[in-house]
Amino acid sequence: MGKSDKVSTISKREAKPGTTSRQENATRATIEAANERVTTEVARRRRVVRNFPASPLEEPLAFAKQIFDFASGGPARRLTLFDHINKSPESGASRQLIVNAGKYGLIKGGYQSDVIELTSDGARAVDPQMPGARSISR
Repeated sequence: MGKSDKVSTISKREAKPGTTSRQENATRATIEAANERVTTEVARRRRVVRNFPASPLEEPLAFAKQIFDFASGGPARRLTLFDHINKSPESGASRQLIVNAGKYGLIKGGYQSDVIELTSDGARAVDPQMPGARSISR
């Protein structure tokens, strides 16, 4: 078999421009169907925005009590506070705890704040000596 035979064999195998095989059409249809399913799934998903805290009052109230005990009712550095309570300040659970306590109106400051402090309502909820203090227990 010479060089000319190899060239003619290869050119016979090559498809003509503008034509596609059944397998290529099936693959393209499968890919298009998968892309359509992904597009509809992404359009269906929406981010959940809550106007209320995502946890019961007990967890943020216990966190407010820890702030009160650590900082004596004053402002506390967020990183120092979480070091004191042996929690990671950057974890998702810690961030959610700060957000929920803020939504309940117990603390001022967010999960990116340097300082977290109790609000007057938060101090009233955790300080047993403050007038109008409520006892929240089960």
